[in-house]
Amino acid sequence: MPNIWFDVTTVLRWPRPPVGVVRVEAECFKYLASLGLPHVKFCHLDKRALAYSEVDAARVLARIRQSEAHPAAPVAPAPGAAARARERAHAVIEALPEAIRGPIQGLAKKTTPVLRTVLHHYRKAGTSVEAFTDQFQELTRPVHTPSTATGPVPFGPGDVLISAGLDWDEKDNVYLYQLKLALGLKIILFCYDLIPVLLPHLCVGEVAGLFARYFVDVAWCADEVMCISKSSQRDFLALVNQTGAPEPRTRIVRLGANLPIHTDDGKIEDLVTGKFLLFVSTIERRKNHEVIYRAIAQLVDQGRTDLPQIVFVGMMGWGVADFLSDLRIDPRVRGRFTLLNHVSDAQLSRLYSKAQFTLYPSLYEGWGLPLAEALAHGKFCLASNTSSLPEVGGALVEYIDPWESRRWAERIAYYLDHPEVLAAREKAIREEYKPPRWADTGRTVFEAATHLLAAAPSTEQPSAA
Repeated sequence: MPNIWFDVTTVLRWPRPPVGVVRVEAECFKYLASLGLPHVKFCHLDKRALAYSEVDAARVLARIRQSEAHPAAPVAPAPGAAARARERAHAVIEALPEAIRGPIQGLAKKTTPVLRTVLHHYRKAGTSVEAFTDQFQELTRPVHTPSTATGPVPFGPGDVLISAGLDWDEKDNVYLYQLKLALGLKIILFCYDLIPVLLPHLCVGEVAGLFARYFVDVAWCADEVMCISKSSQRDFLALVNQTGAPEPRTRIVRLGANLPIHTDDGKIEDLVTGKFLLFVSTIERRKNHEVIYRAIAQLVDQGRTDLPQIVFVGMMGWGVADFLSDLRIDPRVRGRFTLLNHVSDAQLSRLYSKAQFTLYPSLYEGWGLPLAEALAHGKFCLASNTSSLPEVGGALVEYIDPWESRRWAERIAYYLDHPEVLAAREKAIREEYKPPRWADTGRTVFEAATHLLAAAPSTEQPSAA
């Protein structure tokens, strides 16, 4: 009998508590592993060697448990100069040729000295990216190209491979396509969002073209693409049709909203005291933390002295150096914002439960997992009126234009001043919201793979649409 393979490359490499895409891979793995079926197996890719190998499920589960055990820590807004230096280093890395960029990005994610080395060599070469590239190439080794990969793979004819992780960084779709043709391998891939294509100015470096290429490769590789919302499905199909790539079958999979809590380390009193509003998200430009800063500053300007603490939970991302500097320097908001990092699921659940209400002003989302998690905890949310977010919350959420800071200020003040309205909102959420569970997400993925098992092997090259 052919096998179902689930790729766990991302969770094996992820050192922090699972978030976003990482959580999807981790929770789908847990469901598939719980089935105990002999034809459901797990694998990971060594991208440098272009080699897939089988992984024991117990090893993967231990790795997930280890990453979930990181303690939470408050994060002070970084000084502007230091944050800008890091951003400059990342921008320089993005200018490297593809063969060099991948290994350096992998190292840079793990160690700050690599970023310092990048900046040193760039400054030594002057402002010429070409001169910098020639100089820096001596420090790197070229990665394998797909044509050089001839090693054994664990897959057999008619097998199904599911990949749900950070594939644009960690996978090679050209190699995957070769395996598809050679083995009749059937492939399920995920589409989370097309944000770098649709909003390139909100992403680091010149990633828009890279992501467009990635999704075209996805269209050629995948027998089925799991889209996490109608919005992401619509965006993906529009790009595929625009480029003339083949249109694979797509399926919408709802992400779970239940936090998997394994310990009782939910104490948050050492991190946050008193009343607070909560915004859970990577702290980066696209998530639009700045509109909350502006809204709170406006309320202070209006003479409000009773404002709760604003708690941002998430790791530091790109494009926020000036924003973090403002939080540190602006006397109107100094001390009003708490930034938390490495928050466990138990602590996050506690934060949701204790918050007065939540905020989600993101400029664009593929789904909006923190909004669903807030609703699952019975918490009201003020959210952006963009992309997939109305799919998540329906009529239970109040939606605001993400650019209108004055409107955010007005509605934050309104719910602070009208606790009875907030209580009615929460009552409606508790009675009407049906939170999807991660087991349902995993079951949808398993059903898609089982359906493909019965299909004919994918030995013929698909034709362009």
